[in-house]
Amino acid sequence: MRIRYITFLIFMIPAILTISVILAYIIVMRAVSRETCEKNLRGLWYLTSIGSRCVLATECFYRGNCLPSYDAVTNCERLLIGEERKYVYLQLGMPVRSGSGHEYFDGGAMNRSELSVEFNHNRLVKKNCRFE
Repeated sequence: MRIRYITFLIFMIPAILTISVILAYIIVMRAVSRETCEKNLRGLWYLTSIGSRCVLATECFYRGNCLPSYDAVTNCERLLIGEERKYVYLQLGMPVRSGSGHEYFDGGAMNRSELSVEFNHNRLVKKNCRFE
C-alpha cells in the first residue's frame, strides 16, 4: 500500500506542478496580450462568452463591423485631430448615417446623443462629441 502511495505522489506532484505552470502562463499571457493590444497595437480588447481577443482598427474598418462603443462620448473626447478614419471607427463604431461631409455615430449606452465627425483625406479634422 505504501508503494502505491509513493508511486501516486511521484506522478501526481509533477502533473499538478505542470498544470499550475500552464495556468499561470495563460493568466500572465492574457494580461500581457491585453496590454500589448491596447498600448502597442492601439487595438481594443473584447471580452466575449468564448474568450477574449484583440480587435485592430484595420480589421474592423475593412470588414465594416466595428462595434459601437458603450461610452462613445468619452472615446470621442479622447480622439485627436489627425487620427485615421479606421481608428475613429474602432473607437466609435460604424457610422449610423452620413451627410454634408459629416459622419454621425451613436453616443452609446451612457449617452443617447449623436456624435458628429468630419474627415479630410481619411483624417479627422473636426469632431463634435456633444451633438444633440
